[in-house]
Amino acid sequence: MKILNKYLIKEIFSNVLMVLLALIAMFSIFDLIQSLDALGIGSYGLGNILYFVLLSAPVHIYYVMHIVVLVGILCSLLQAECSSEL
Repeated sequence: MKILNKYLIKEIFSNVLMVLLALIAMFSIFDLIQSLDALGIGSYGLGNILYFVLLSAPVHIYYVMHIVVLVGILCSLLQAECSSEL
C-alpha cells in the first residue's frame, strides 16, 4: 500500500470517528435530558437513566452512520484541499 493511501485512510478514519463521537454525544445528551422527567418515579434512578442512554447508543450509530461517513470524508478532503495536499 502506498504512503499516500495510508495517509488518506488515516485522515478519513480519524475524521469519521470524530464526527461519530460528536453526534453520539449530542444524541446521548438529548436522551439524558428527555429521561430526566421520569427520574424518581418508582425505582427509576440515575443509574437506570445512564444505562438506558448507554444501551441506546448503538441504535443512534446505526441511524447516522451513513451521514457520519459522508461528513467525515468531506471534512478530510476539505482539510487536504486547504493545505494543498490534493
